[in-house]
Amino acid sequence: MAKFSREARERVEDIWSSILKHPFIIEMAEATIPREKILYYLGQDDVYLEDTLSVMSLASAKSRKPEVKRFMIDALKATIEGEIEMHKRLTEILGVERARETRYAPTCLAYTSYMLRVAYEGSDAEILAVITPCFWTYQDLGEVLKGSRGEEDPIIRLWIEAYTSSEYIDLVSKLLYYLDSLAEEVSDAERSRMLKHFRRATWYELKFWDMSYRMEELLD
Repeated sequence: MAKFSREARERVEDIWSSILKHPFIIEMAEATIPREKILYYLGQDDVYLEDTLSVMSLASAKSRKPEVKRFMIDALKATIEGEIEMHKRLTEILGVERARETRYAPTCLAYTSYMLRVAYEGSDAEILAVITPCFWTYQDLGEVLKGSRGEEDPIIRLWIEAYTSSEYIDLVSKLLYYLDSLAEEVSDAERSRMLKHFRRATWYELKFWDMSYRMEELLD
């Protein structure tokens, strides 16, 4: 049986390719993305990350494997010290107090609600399957943007550096390792659910970029 991550990635290659070629990403590479779209994206990504921290906490709490528990705790710390702190630095460069939006866009709410449902109802293996597409696509996006004109923009350069850093690459590598390790031990039915979660989360990643590019109206 192929490694779970390899099989899951092959099944979503069409969606993955659309993410890497998304207009938001193309305009980041060309350094033409409007500042208001970046601020919108950062605000909704803050909302997303806060819910993701809850999802990761549940993965640590549910796992019976000490090494998975430790990894999820380390990943929580890395997310807080890495991505969330990076957001603060970006908003400082943008000259605003913060990008944090207290309201959800419908797409963001649907995405994080799905992840939280998996976290509450599913196993640690299912939780890793639903969070992996975000981490993994961002590593690929960082590589796509590295060396582009976007690096001339201090905001985009900081974003690229965050997702191409050795620390982030190591985090994704460990996430894929534990994802594959857990997938080897589950039943066929649970593996099927993991594949479903991976595909849905990848689809939501694409829709998150659509949402940000269109600046979807926020919910009251």
